[in-house]
Order: sequence, then structure tokens, then C-alpha cells
Amino acid sequence: CIRGKGSGGTTLENCRDVVLEDMTIYGAAGFGFHETYSQSQTLMHRVAVTTGPSPIITEEEYEAYADLGAFYEVDFSVWQDEEGRYRGTRRKISTVDATHTTGAVAGTRVVSCVFESMCDDGTNQGHIYGLLQDYTENGDGTVTLRYGANGGRSCVPFVKGQTVHVYTPDGRLICETPARSAQRNAGILYEVDVAASDCNLALLSDYTLGQDRIFVDNLSRASDGFYFDNTVVRNIRSRGLLLKSSDATVRYCTLVNIGMGAIAVHYEADWGEAGISRNLVLENNYIENTGYYNPENRIYAAISVYGLNQVSS
Repeated sequence: CIRGKGSGGTTLENCRDVVLEDMTIYGAAGFGFHETYSQSQTLMHRVAVTTGPSPIITEEEYEAYADLGAFYEVDFSVWQDEEGRYRGTRRKISTVDATHTTGAVAGTRVVSCVFESMCDDGTNQGHIYGLLQDYTENGDGTVTLRYGANGGRSCVPFVKGQTVHVYTPDGRLICETPARSAQRNAGILYEVDVAASDCNLALLSDYTLGQDRIFVDNLSRASDGFYFDNTVVRNIRSRGLLLKSSDATVRYCTLVNIGMGAIAVHYEADWGEAGISRNLVLENNYIENTGYYNPENRIYAAISVYGLNQVSS
């Protein structure tokens, strides 16, 4: 497995009305399919994301390649293609996630697809968040929240009326309320106004703003509503389906040989793409040989729900 670094197979940003149908992505140098800030739900129908071709072995590498196979007691024999080039018997694995969607109006709709041999996850559907730095009570019934980037990214910019979600890593809700303004630039920070009556600001007295992580999330751009149907996910190093969004369905899918759990509803507050999940329907899925990365850890169960500081399976 050579984890890819570089451009993915297909990358979308701020796109709408996209349909990917009857296509195969071989050995992407990154994500097979990567979308951010999509304006509508993307459909993937009869799409395969799979390994690249067997690597070419030069004459100089031939002997070292054979020695490596002997050392690991693995068949690393070679063959010659139609152009007389030596190739290894094992195909190159480089794709990170087959699909990766963040900050979208709606998560990806995946129907009758095959995702296999990823270096990381079969899919990642989730949010992007910023970090609260300070706030001002304005005296007119509103509060101005100021927040910065999290690892170089912040939440999707707010439009007036979109849902502002502010919460702590230990699960305490500060607010979940419509934005009273569009997002504004405030130097190196961003700011948005919300109704003071909808905020539990007293909870913030237990934290040091600017040091403790207080999340600011745009719940209107949280990749909710993703849909996986009749899709095969197999031979995956990490999670089969990593889910951090809401109001979504996974049905009639086959998940086989998944190292860290087939279906993982994981909050991942320590990662740059955390997100809450509500109202998920998982039905009539087939799961086999999963969680072998660490069978003793419940987070790698066949289906695991990992909330804030707790795991159920």
C-alpha cells in the first residue's frame, strides 16, 4: 500500500447537479472522489474505485524485488506485459478514501458502486468546523461570535438563516440557532450574529476561549442526507463507511475485509472534520471479517457508534 499524495481521481468544489455514472477510477493519487462545498447532491451510479495497474519493475529493481519477496515470504514474482516490460504480480494500492465529502448541502448518493483496496476509508461523509475565539453581547438581543480556522480550514461560510451550531468536545451545547447575519471577515477571524436568547453562554465560563476547543459548525452545510444503496466496499485498511452526518441511509450494502470496522459513526473531535450524526438508517447490510486491526478495541466493532468520550457497539 503506497498511500497516495497528490490530486485525486475526481475533485469537485462548489459544484452542483453532478452525476458520475459508468466509470472506473484506478489507483488515484489521493482520494478517488473528493467533493467540498457542493451546492446539491452528487450522484455516483455504477462507479468503481479500485487499484492501479501492477507496477513496472526495471531491470535494476528486478533482483531487489525478488529479494524483498523472499524476505517477507510473499510471491513477488514478475511477468512481462505486451511491451516486454517487467511487472509485479501485485497491483498498486494508492487510493486514500474512495469518496470523501465535506461541507456539502447534501452528502453523496451512491448506488450500485464498488470501492475496494483503499489505504484509508471507503467513504468519509462529514462536516468542517471552526474554533470559537471570543464573543460580544451586543445589547440588541444578538451575540457576535468570532471564530478562526481549524488546521487551515474553518466551517463553511454562513449565509443568513443557516444553522449555527456551537458546542464543546465534551458534548455541551452552546447554541443551535439560525444565523442573524451572513459571515463577515474580522481580521484573521470570522464572525456571525446569533440571537442571544438561543445561546447558553454561561457554559463558556468553564473554558478558556482561544485555548480550549469550542467548535463552530454550519449545520446547513454538513453533508447530511447521504445515501448508500447496493454498494460493495471491500479490502479496506481503515473504516468501510465513516459517517459524521445526519438524516441518511445505508441499505443493501456489502462490506467485507475491513480493518477498522465496517460502519463507523464516529464523532472524531480530535480531527479536522468532526460532526454530529442524527437519524441514520442502517438496514439489510451484509458485513464479514471486520475489525481485525485491533479486535480488542470496541471502536473497531463491525458497527460502532463513537460519541463524545464513549463507544457503543
